[in-house]
Amino acid sequence: MATFTAIHVRNTDLESLVQSVIRLAAIADRKLGPYPEDYASSFLSDASALPSYILMRESEDGWITIRHNSFQKMENWAKNWSKDLVCEVLVTTAQTTSDAYYFAYYEGGKQLRLIDTCYSDDCEMINRGKPFDFEGPEPGQKHIWDEEECYLFDLDSIEFYCQKLGLNLEFDPTQRDWIILKGSSACPTIHQLVQQQVNRPWWKFW
Repeated sequence: MATFTAIHVRNTDLESLVQSVIRLAAIADRKLGPYPEDYASSFLSDASALPSYILMRESEDGWITIRHNSFQKMENWAKNWSKDLVCEVLVTTAQTTSDAYYFAYYEGGKQLRLIDTCYSDDCEMINRGKPFDFEGPEPGQKHIWDEEECYLFDLDSIEFYCQKLGLNLEFDPTQRDWIILKGSSACPTIHQLVQQQVNRPWWKFW
């Protein structure tokens, strides 16, 4: 898996949440169907853009998963849902190709835990909020490299944190049908920008 962006809401009122997403994202096109093949190429190039392609379904363990095509942190959505629906909300992002990982936990309209890191860039981890009881002295999971103990926060760590909070992530989205909300966006997708570069005549690269 290269890219994984999702919001997880601990609630069973799927229809109310669908209507909320439709209002927030201003999307009118809705259908039920299998995981769409074009979703993987729909990720928007502007990290601040609202999602325009959203997949929703209810899981067996009492959570509603919302996959979306934006790299926005979705703080307002998560805060409002955790307050209005009186529930827990998790925001997870993983880009394994760039080694970037994000995890946020909301409850009662507040962000109570945030871990944000990127190992491919020279940046410091954002580690905010009270650690969970299951965490060690640093975010992530303990590893031993060259006989030295260290902590790494990666996709496995996100999965571990979610499991401890009662959510089992499903990384194969093709096994079930989804509520599919698809709208338009002025922001080009990453795939479109890459294709523009690939399709340029050779002399325009000079």
